[in-house]
Amino acid sequence: MKKYGVSGFQTLATGVATVTAGLPVQLHATNTVASLMAANEEDYPFIEFRVDVNSGNSTDGNTISIYARTTDGTNAAPAPDSTFKQTLVAVIPTDGSNSFFYEKQALNVDKNATFYIESSTDNAINVDVSIQMWDWEAPQ
Repeated sequence: MKKYGVSGFQTLATGVATVTAGLPVQLHATNTVASLMAANEEDYPFIEFRVDVNSGNSTDGNTISIYARTTDGTNAAPAPDSTFKQTLVAVIPTDGSNSFFYEKQALNVDKNATFYIESSTDNAINVDVSIQMWDWEAPQ
């Protein structure tokens, strides 16, 4: 049975425009799992992304990809760019509509990571992204 964290969905970023296919855009410079979630939730092994496409055309059959830029607290991995896409955490297929949200579950790769998003289409889309943490709980 899933056990969701008490923090629920927390806003990672709002009004992010992903314009060019193949070019990841940083969602937020400082929002991380550790900064948004309660202390007992930041180490949950799973993260759920909610991507709300609020304007633009998310062409049917294309995808939205989310990448993590991991860190050890001192050193950070290179930021994802058009040629270096290191830590892919979620791929979300789109249905060609806006005003819809998509949810995707993934592994929590690093509680201090910052996240990047890209669209597989050249169409400009504007998104809000929220996250929540979860874990498995043994049945009672």
